[in-house]
Amino acid sequence: GAIICDLHESARDVHRLVSGGIPVTYVGGGHGVDRSVDRVGIDNVAAAREVGLRLAGRDADRIAIIAGSPDTTNGAERLRGFLDGLRDGGRSPATTEIAYGDFTFESGQRAMDELISSRGRPPDAVFAANDLMALGAMQTLRGAGFDIPGDTALIGFDDIAVARMVTPSLTTV
Repeated sequence: GAIICDLHESARDVHRLVSGGIPVTYVGGGHGVDRSVDRVGIDNVAAAREVGLRLAGRDADRIAIIAGSPDTTNGAERLRGFLDGLRDGGRSPATTEIAYGDFTFESGQRAMDELISSRGRPPDAVFAANDLMALGAMQTLRGAGFDIPGDTALIGFDDIAVARMVTPSLTTV
């Protein structure tokens, strides 16, 4: 059998193993890999839904998401889960501001700059679809003179080690 841990493994290669009778378990996202292949990974939709529910219950006028690219599985699933959580928590997803990034630190900076520029101040709460974008957003907020969490509550996703090394530490899924 094979346990594949490479998130960039070709789906074609995985299916070649499966069709050759080799049992395969995929660890991670398994982007493009048929759902019939056993996998171990995070439920992006459910995890992001919990963030949406949490933020829906806050006293916040403006809630935003820095979403990952919608043409990626992680990006699409985390956006969908977050909006579902807001809806389930009694908030209209239609009022949610969405800025897109590409899961990089720099795209988090650009997305937060876009959110600040749209109204001259940042949203009250922001969910970034990964920690790198959240850290980029954090740098932009600080550079513009805003306080975290005083002016903006910020939540990331992935729980990377660096998230605990910044001040304040990043709240993350």
